[in-house]
Parts: sequence; structure tokens; C-alpha cells
Amino acid sequence: MPPESSSDTIDSISPALVVVADGDAFSCESLGGLLREAGFDVVLAADGLAALDACRSADPALLLCDAGTPWIGGFDLTRQLRADPRTATLPIVLLSARSGKDARIEGFEAGADDVVEKPCGDRELIVRIAAAIRLARLRTDFAGRQRRVAVLARLASVVETAMDAVISIDAKQNITLFNAAAEQMFGCMAQQALGQPLDRFIPQRFRAAHAQHVEGFGRTGVSGRTMGRLGDLMALRADGREFPIEASISQARVEDETLFTVILRDMSERKAADETQRLLIGELDHRVKNTLAMVQAIASQTARAYADPKDFFDNFKGRVRAMASAHTLLTRAGWKGARLDELIREQLTLGPSGSDSRIRCEGPEASLGPGAAMHFGMVLYELGTNARKYGALSRPEGRLDLRWRLEAANSSELLRFEWIESGGPPVAARIEKHFGARLIESSLTHSLQGKVELNFAPEGLACKISLPLGRSIA
Repeated sequence: MPPESSSDTIDSISPALVVVADGDAFSCESLGGLLREAGFDVVLAADGLAALDACRSADPALLLCDAGTPWIGGFDLTRQLRADPRTATLPIVLLSARSGKDARIEGFEAGADDVVEKPCGDRELIVRIAAAIRLARLRTDFAGRQRRVAVLARLASVVETAMDAVISIDAKQNITLFNAAAEQMFGCMAQQALGQPLDRFIPQRFRAAHAQHVEGFGRTGVSGRTMGRLGDLMALRADGREFPIEASISQARVEDETLFTVILRDMSERKAADETQRLLIGELDHRVKNTLAMVQAIASQTARAYADPKDFFDNFKGRVRAMASAHTLLTRAGWKGARLDELIREQLTLGPSGSDSRIRCEGPEASLGPGAAMHFGMVLYELGTNARKYGALSRPEGRLDLRWRLEAANSSELLRFEWIESGGPPVAARIEKHFGARLIESSLTHSLQGKVELNFAPEGLACKISLPLGRSIA
């Protein structure tokens, strides 16, 4: 019978299964009975082969093996078990009839955790078996803790370097984790946030609803809700500024405590981009409608001036092309305006070389707003078309001088522009009979609030234009 305190020895390790291997049947039964009385579960093996099979299949807590076990001796059995990944960490206690350190060294070299010389007292054997099992479990627990620490370290690194803000809170909704992205998003260091209630970063009007939401989420047992499913949310920076966010929330049980993890994404830039897109779409819609209205007006007026379909098509196509040229210039400049010299070059230069030596320009750098550029471009096209058909540019020796200057007018600038033709055929005031004259007058006086003077002098057409540049043109 083991001493009364023997059962206390294994209280911290039971239940535990021990494989007992001994070729002596009486000795094997005696050892098994001793261990059962001490509270262990026991599997008996009459030889080394049976012990090897039991260790691989029964997943025991320890092998107690006599060194003289038949078929496979205790030392060889220990080596085989250590070489097998399934049993490499199994605690092994060898019983050896040999005394002295040589036997112990051989057993330890084979891989045994302990070598007990026979005969051995029952209490000592029980204590040494329990100690071997406890030590093995401590090693396993320590290895597991090391693996968990390594996993946690990697996880902490991932969380700390995440692009989105990651915040964890406990059941009382106090902050337990606040990563670097959260520091940057809220303008608050982690040491200032940890232990603080989460509603510190929630606008006052949303705090009660948010607290109820988290509590309700905790009761559902749902593991998580994905980004964006929580709807439009607002957060509060440390300096009191509100900003839009997108969030996901998850919950987990850690050591009997519920932890909630919230992943936040600052939506300020996306909201601003969406608003910009909305404004751009509205502006595009406005411009398209204006352009279509202008095209419709051109088509209507051109149809009145030219009864012949071919004449209508040629003139209409040219005027639409003039609109497109002005539109291209404005698009390149982001619809901020168009330079006057570029507008002249686009509307008056028809050759592939991009220049006409008969046209001379003189004036300072000047820029027209989007609306002024569209209308003034059409004026230049009408004047240029008339010059090439009937005026100075219809002859090789003809000449066109364009001069302009800028003058102060009240709080804005005034463009003084002159169109002077010479060297062409005798002038017949044909432009005033056509849509072109009406378009020039309408564009400059009605649309741009400017003034125009057309002089059909015998030596060539002269046109003087005064155009205010400071006026906002839609």
C-alpha cells in the first residue's frame, strides 16, 4: 500500500494514463496495481513491442519501463520513442536492476527523463513518476506559451502597422488597444487613450446610441459585422473636429472576458472626392446643356441663312468645329480660361503648318474666362471665314493685322481688340447680310456685354472690339 500522502502527489496531474512495460508478469501486475491505487490509469505491456504500440496509440502521460523488457529493451525502446515525432516528448521513467552512474548515464543518453534503480520504495516511485509527468506538462505548457507569445508578437506587429485604425474595448467600453493608425487618425497618443471610454472619440449626440449598439451586439454573440454595414458614422478628433468614418466591429472571449475590436477608416478624403465628383457632374451637365443650346441656336440661325443643304452643312460644320476648338483649349486648362493668342491660332490657322505669314499679331498676354473664350472664339471664326472667302485672306498678297491691349476699367480689365484687313479685293459688306454679322453682334454685345464696330472700308474690313474681362461669364 502506498503511503496516505501518495494520492496527494498526483492531485495536480490526474487523470493520467501510464503504460507499464515489464517482461516479468508478476512485477508488471504489481506495478500496475501500485499506480492504480495512487490514482493513475494504467495500460500493461508484457514486452517492448506491446509497449511501443501502446505509446503510439493510447497517448499516455508517461511510460514506466523495465530496462530488461524482452523483444525491445528499455534503452532501445526509449531511443525509438524519441525518434518518433508522435512520442518524442513522452515522459519516460526506466527501471534498472543495474546500479551506479553508468546505468543512469546510459538511460539519460537514450532519452529517459529519469532512471530509477531497483529495488525502489513505492512512495519514491510514485513521487518520481508524478514529478516526471508534472515536469513534462510544464515544458509543454511553457512551449505553448512561447508559441502564443510569438503569435501575439506577430499579431501586435500587424495591428501596429495596419493602415486602418484598430481600437479594442472591454465590456465597460474602455479602450484597451489603440494602434498607431488610431493615434494619427484621432490626434491622440495611445497612452492618453488607453483606459479611457471609447465615447471620448464619439460626438456627444451619438454616444448613447453607440453604447446601446455595442451592448446589443455583445448579447447577439455574432462574431463580427463588416466594414460599411454600420451605416454613416461620425467620429471626434482630440481637438474636437468631427469627421466621417466607416467601421467594422468584432467580439471575442479572452480568458472569460468579452473584448470588442473596432476597425475604423477615415472617410474624409472619400467624402470630399464624392462631393467633388457630384459638383463636377453638375458642372458637366450645365456645360453640356449650354453647349447643346448653343449648337441648336447655330443650327437654327444657319438654316435661316442658307437654304441650300450643302451650304447649310458646310457652314454649320465649320461653326461647330470652331466651338470644339475653343472647348479643347478650355479642357486643357481645366476650364479656368483660354489664352487669347492660342484662341486666335486655333480659330484662324487652317493649314497643317499651324501658321499663316499673312496674319500678324501684336499684344500682351491676355486670358479669357470660359464663357468669354467660347463666344469670342466663335467671333474670330466668323471674321476669319469671311476674310478667307471674301476678304484679305482670299488673296496671297492680302494681310490681316490683329492688335490688342489691356486697359483698366473700374475694378476690372478691358480688352481693346482690333481686326484690320488690307490687300484684299474691294470690300462688299456681305458679312452684315449673313448670320455671321448677327452672331458677332449677339456674342459680343448681348452675351459678353462688350461693344463692336464693323467698318467696311474699301481697303479692307476693320473691326474694333471692347470686351470687359473682369465680368463673370457663365
